[in-house]
Amino acid sequence: MMEYKSSGLGFFLKIRGTLFQNSWIAVLCAMIMATLLTVHHNYVDAVEFSDKPHTFTIIPVGFLLVFRSNLSYARWWEGRCMIGMLVFACRNVGIKSSSLIRGPSSLVAQHG
Repeated sequence: MMEYKSSGLGFFLKIRGTLFQNSWIAVLCAMIMATLLTVHHNYVDAVEFSDKPHTFTIIPVGFLLVFRSNLSYARWWEGRCMIGMLVFACRNVGIKSSSLIRGPSSLVAQHG
């Protein structure tokens, strides 16, 4: 039976060997920036944003999403066709090898 050196809680709180070891500075900076922006927006000055950038970018983003979906479906269909051809080729090899292994029925009747 295996014995663990640390408790179960120590396993979940382990930092070494995780992504947190490499990304904690970026996460801390993002948290500080988000806190400062929230405090500034709520207590100092509320900033108003225009909706025009979203309006202008929705058409290109929609086009790119549809184009990417069509490309992924085309790749899936091509892979499906290739697998179908592979199954067809394997089936033909099986049919031809079974007729080669068995031989003509006259030889089977003579030696059987």
